[in-house]
Amino acid sequence: MIGSFFYGVIVNPFYLWPDHLVSDADELRAGQKANITLASADRMYAARVASLAPVAVQAVSLAGDSGSVTVETMLDLEGDMTGLRPGSSATVKIFTDHRKNAVVVPYEAVCQRGEQEYVFTIENGRAVQNPVVTGYLLERVIEVRSGLEGGETVILSPSDELENGAKLE
Repeated sequence: MIGSFFYGVIVNPFYLWPDHLVSDADELRAGQKANITLASADRMYAARVASLAPVAVQAVSLAGDSGSVTVETMLDLEGDMTGLRPGSSATVKIFTDHRKNAVVVPYEAVCQRGEQEYVFTIENGRAVQNPVVTGYLLERVIEVRSGLEGGETVILSPSDELENGAKLE
């Protein structure tokens, strides 16, 4: 699954109201799955989009400066809600796109040489340099749209000196 990141505030133990930029709101629909991570905890909570506000709101500072235009979204929290407290800050990832069998690798596996991105894999004890086309960047992984089949063993943070065919120890 592929998603977008937003920030919000928990207003009670059952709902979360994140604000989304208007440019992102077109991708949101009721029923979409979401993950919520509290700023103060290393835990993820499940949710679904319940509704979108019918109108956008523009923030204005006390000095009269205009801010971004956002759309309020209500999320229904699901499952165990231990640790959630009203007023807590949270990062919200709403899954706006779904790709079955998407190939993803840790973002540390992708390197760039010139204009081309590569992922080094290990085959028969040797490094194999695979040109790839990347897609969405999620929290810890990046989608590889072409260049890998999935299931390969990848090399994380390859050195700039690593070459195609190099023997690995």
